[in-house]
Amino acid sequence: MYEHYQDQCSDKITAQCKGSYNIDGNNAFGFQIGVLNYGEEEVTTIHAQEGTGERWDAQDLFAGVSYGANLTDRFSIGGSVKIIQQQIYHESATGYALDIGLLYITDFNGMRLGMSISNFGTDMQMDGKDLLHPYDEDPALGNNPTVTSRRNTASWPLPLFFRVGVSMEVLQLEDNTISIGTDSWVPSDNSTVLNFGAEYNYKQIFFLRGGYQSIGRIENQEGLTAGFGFKYFVPGIADIKLDYAFQDFGLLGDIHTFGFGFSM
Repeated sequence: MYEHYQDQCSDKITAQCKGSYNIDGNNAFGFQIGVLNYGEEEVTTIHAQEGTGERWDAQDLFAGVSYGANLTDRFSIGGSVKIIQQQIYHESATGYALDIGLLYITDFNGMRLGMSISNFGTDMQMDGKDLLHPYDEDPALGNNPTVTSRRNTASWPLPLFFRVGVSMEVLQLEDNTISIGTDSWVPSDNSTVLNFGAEYNYKQIFFLRGGYQSIGRIENQEGLTAGFGFKYFVPGIADIKLDYAFQDFGLLGDIHTFGFGFSM
């Protein structure tokens, strides 16, 4: 599956590619790669406030591999190992993290209960050539002025996320299905929030979706989400999926998401 996001208010572009392989119906492997590019700006200094002629950029990158298994017909477990990198100009930071999730399907109308913990991993710390500088401890004593020193940057932990959610079909007819879902998101670096969503499904062909994000967060910039999707089976080839989603992101403007996927 490939997804592309464009923020109308800036040059930020996000692209994500992910895929999975079902081994035997109970075990599956997957992968995912994503990048958030913030665009370029001209380098300015105190002495060159109109620009030096150089350009600087920044981006976030992650890649991971996943494994999931059905332990029973109702209980599943999965996890991902991923590498995360942040880069700004000539400096970058790299970290490694683990995600783990559980899913249980109850006897009550197929209600699904899930929970996960994300970003359990190493700290991040910026490093790069701009942090190297010549250093002379005491020029008056004739020390070597070409000794290279490195500016020490503070490390920071990855934001740890704990999620728990529930979903089920509230209406299930021959051709029409309505599903609802809600989850609570508990980040280590912010307040706990509640998300809610619903989906209308017509014959597993057309999907209409809507929801609201980050309920309960003070000065929340997220809000209404909406979208639709199509799934078409090409005989002898694959299921083709096309999706679109809209997200109101407050001061950051509206975000439009387009997705394309296929399963064989």
